[in-house]
Amino acid sequence: MMMWAANTQPWETVVTCYLAVDRFFPACGLFDLTEGIYHGDPETPFEQAQINQHDYLLDQVLCGPGRRVLDIGCGSGTLLE
Repeated sequence: MMMWAANTQPWETVVTCYLAVDRFFPACGLFDLTEGIYHGDPETPFEQAQINQHDYLLDQVLCGPGRRVLDIGCGSGTLLE
C-alpha cells in the first residue's frame, strides 16, 4: 500500500484511502461506512439501521421508478445497490 508523503497528490490520497477501506472493512464484516438511522430504538440491528438510512436518503431525493441518481464520491456505492 502506498504511504502518505508530503509530495502526494490529493487524488492519490483518495485512491489510497479507498483501497485501504476496500480491504479492511469487508474483512471485518462491514460493507458500508454509515452510522445508520435507529429511530430511537437501540435494539435496532446495525444492518437495519443502515437500510433505514439508505431509505431516508433515497426518499429525500425523491428516488423512485423512472428516476435517475448519479452517485459521485459517496463511499463504496452500497446506497444504490
